[in-house]
Amino acid sequence: MFSFARLLTTAFAVSTLVSALPAVDLAERDSGLEARKPKLAEIIKKCTKKNVVALTFNDGPSDVTDHIVQVLARFDAKATFFVHGHDGNIYNDDNADRLRKAYKAGHQIASKGFKNKDFTTQSASELKDDLDKLDDALKSIIGVVPRFVRPPKGHYNDKVREVIYKNGQKIVLWDINSGDADGLSTDESQKRYQQLADKKPKNALALNHEVSGTAFQVLPFALKALSEKKYKFVTVAECIGEKPYQ
Repeated sequence: MFSFARLLTTAFAVSTLVSALPAVDLAERDSGLEARKPKLAEIIKKCTKKNVVALTFNDGPSDVTDHIVQVLARFDAKATFFVHGHDGNIYNDDNADRLRKAYKAGHQIASKGFKNKDFTTQSASELKDDLDKLDDALKSIIGVVPRFVRPPKGHYNDKVREVIYKNGQKIVLWDINSGDADGLSTDESQKRYQQLADKKPKNALALNHEVSGTAFQVLPFALKALSEKKYKFVTVAECIGEKPYQ
């Protein structure tokens, strides 16, 4: 049977052993865990500058790219083109020339990946290759590598964000959709832009596609309706105050 003195001796020995153990810095532990988390690409859904509209066009270059550029010029407007590889046809003379004209006119050229395939269905290595292939094409044709990417259909997850972050790029979505790829008629798309003009938000980041209805009917209508509200038409990079290329 333990004596009281022996019990005290044992307790003292245990406390001495515990005090000899290295202290755990909880803040340091938590920061270490934070550092091990994968870094994810920023997602841009809205402009930050006031009184601006960033018009964006998906899926070029196409046979209406030149017309879009001409219409934009009539309103002294800048826009952003999210392009893909078109099965390698981005390199053909017509498409390369369309990209050069848009770039030289001051429009921003950005990425949808080379294959224009849902990013979430690709492995990390496949997506990396897909993004690099489009970056290489733009570097070859216009001499720049884009800082901004739009996932096809707007689909992304943490894997996608991690790959895009490592690629030095950011994700761009939208807060206004013209509906031109969702089956809306040109009249319905024009109505969406008129509603936008009537509401007059402080800014807008608008999704469009390079289709004939948008190029020949919706775009001129949108530019007229929004310019009457004194908006300035800028690129995505301008609307958030960042550089467009790496």
